[in-house]
Amino acid sequence: MTRRARFPARFHTALARKAAALAALAPACALAATAPAAQAPGAILHQPVLSAELALRLAATARAACLRNGAQVAVVIADTAGQTRLLVAGDGVSSIGVESARRKALSAALVGFPTAGLVEAAKVAPAYTDMLRAMHGDMLFLAGGLPLRVNGQLAGAIGVGGAANGEADEACAKAAVDELARQQ
Repeated sequence: MTRRARFPARFHTALARKAAALAALAPACALAATAPAAQAPGAILHQPVLSAELALRLAATARAACLRNGAQVAVVIADTAGQTRLLVAGDGVSSIGVESARRKALSAALVGFPTAGLVEAAKVAPAYTDMLRAMHGDMLFLAGGLPLRVNGQLAGAIGVGGAANGEADEACAKAAVDELARQQ
């Protein structure tokens, strides 16, 4: 014979009140779920996402710009959350170059501005950059990462690593940003 747990009356009363409150909210929730998104003032309705084909083209553009200067590099395209969507590494690129490109793309995506700006920010506002490092340990404060924008909205970022220095990496990334601007 099984024994059923007995709950005090106050438990049943509290449970009944919560169920009544949820039942009262149900019509409003159903209405909100079926309401057109356009009714939400100020909401972003469409966030641009780079297609795989466009990401490949941008990476190829950046890599070609570096190759013209004799540098084999790694190129990473990241989404707006900094997640790697595409990684292309030239022949002989070290794992340091690959990781540098990944972390530059992530950093540019997370802050929405060039990683060269993080280098400057570290000089003038170390508390800000310390906070960024504490929040995301993979942030990299070197030039070579640029945001990718479509119609003014952040669509991701590009990071380049493996050229002679961060400025050379950034010049290659800039070629991809210019290519993206021509696509719009």
